Amino acid sequence: MWVVNSSPLIVLGKAGLLELLAELAGSLIVPMAVFHEVTVRKAEASLMAFLEHSSRVQIKPNVEHRPEILAWDLGSGESQAISMAALMGAERVVLDDLEARRCANSLNISVIGSLGIVVKAKQKGLISEAKAIIERLRRVGLYLDDGLVAKALEMVGE
Repeated sequence: MWVVNSSPLIVLGKAGLLELLAELAGSLIVPMAVFHEVTVRKAEASLMAFLEHSSRVQIKPNVEHRPEILAWDLGSGESQAISMAALMGAERVVLDDLEARRCANSLNISVIGSLGIVVKAKQKGLISEAKAIIERLRRVGLYLDDGLVAKALEMVGE
């Protein structure tokens, strides 16, 4: 079970990779704050259909924020995703924002981002080529540092 934040949902949705995310996670928990962020931004129909109809997605009511998470002054969705991951003992939390990732790491919560999802999918044989998918993520608006991309591609032998 992974808890997911809005920005990875949006970018993976635009890139057509939501089923890949679900396959890796097994089940996805979406805090209500994240669901609201996605709907306020008028997410693409494919993302909304995925959230509302996938058997692997559970939309959960918001939980009380832990004080140590509030101290990081993150967005509502990020704070909820990290709080829920901590409360539920989730295997991972899916975050792309650097400060949110640092916060989760400080609480010993495993983090994966959109780039990590591509790497993990390649390592598990779910995709044949990571480079093309990484370029697709960039085209739909995910900022990725060139050095980080090179390291990721090296990890998967590309």
